[in-house]
Amino acid sequence: MLLECGLCQIMSKLLQFIILVCERQRMITFNRNIKKAITLAELLMALMIIGVLYMLAIPVIEKVELDRNKEAARVAFSIFSQATIKVLQDKGGNLKGVFSSSQDILNAYLPYLNVQKSCNLAEVSGNCFHAKREFRYLNNEPYPYQALNNSSSGMILSNGFLVNIYTNNASTCFTDSFPDHCADITVDINGWSRPNRIGYDIFVYVIYPDRLVPMPKSISSCIYPPDAGWDGATNHGWGCTEDIIMGR
Repeated sequence: MLLECGLCQIMSKLLQFIILVCERQRMITFNRNIKKAITLAELLMALMIIGVLYMLAIPVIEKVELDRNKEAARVAFSIFSQATIKVLQDKGGNLKGVFSSSQDILNAYLPYLNVQKSCNLAEVSGNCFHAKREFRYLNNEPYPYQALNNSSSGMILSNGFLVNIYTNNASTCFTDSFPDHCADITVDINGWSRPNRIGYDIFVYVIYPDRLVPMPKSISSCIYPPDAGWDGATNHGWGCTEDIIMGR
């Protein structure tokens, strides 16, 4: 809504300027069928003003869009946190040793989510989530790993969220980097629409044996453009989810 209002204000100013030029040159008259063309200088002036307004609008539009995405990331966390509580109740309060694959996790969560479509193991790519290299890190580098799709299950929620569930340690809930890490839930909050960038419109939540948490900030930095370092090699955006959920 804010984005739409901002664009409306810009378009309104442009329209006012065009009307002013038209009246000044009497391009359209209601009592005579006379038309006069605007001068080249006035046309260049109009184009220059449009360009300036566009440049001024870009950062405002991007900030509004990012704020909207952050709020959607909080909504996604709430949805999956509530579902995780239900799954924990079903599984005796601890998920370690309960699941053997991402398909098992999908089946456990499905009853507690409003789902438009679900994708079984290895069917996710292009059906419920983006294929490899169709989404990117926050530093704009393509995501390189096909394993996210080949070992994944997924779904599309009724609100349009694309969801990928990935694990390679469902039964033990352990990796070298993440003790008590059962699986990742990756969510694109604006569906198939771009830009499909981790930390911008794609956010990651981690299933622990006893709760759901945002992907820890320790995994990678979270620097949004145009801040210095946003295009650094380690600015993958995984840690943005924790910043957003924790209100940093």
